[in-house]
Amino acid sequence: PGRKPTLRLGSFPMAAAAASGDMQAVRQLDSDDPEALTKKLDWGWTVAHVAAACGQDEVLLYMHSVSKSTLLVKNECGQNPLHYAAANGQVYAVRVLLRKAPELSMMTSNDGRRPVDMAKSGQCRTTLQQLDIVLMREREAREKKIKQKASCLPPCIAGCLPG
Repeated sequence: PGRKPTLRLGSFPMAAAAASGDMQAVRQLDSDDPEALTKKLDWGWTVAHVAAACGQDEVLLYMHSVSKSTLLVKNECGQNPLHYAAANGQVYAVRVLLRKAPELSMMTSNDGRRPVDMAKSGQCRTTLQQLDIVLMREREAREKKIKQKASCLPPCIAGCLPG
């Protein structure tokens, strides 16, 4: 009672190696057990969640090189690795995740929060806010293009398009 639960990394050698950024151990453990990168830890965390929370951008790059899907996993709270990198102020991990898996920025947790909502301040928040502006402009440009195309269509078809 009153104590915050902690993730027991000692029982997960790959997670412990990822948390410390020990790339030699990460590669060896991955070679020994190809499922080591995708195993679920306590609360549905994965090695990617641990690496992101600890700011281990090299581990995240390695994971992406093995399979991008290792970065796209949500835990039991619906949070992805970018949520934790942002919440912990791990700007290099945030940048790697945005470069390699930009779709993470739009994923919401079970309580509706996006990674930008969890970034308290500083460079992580600024980076995520800048991405939001870019994404908003891209969405507006796509919508404008759809409307322009619709203006060339007969009214009966144009009325069926969104917007």
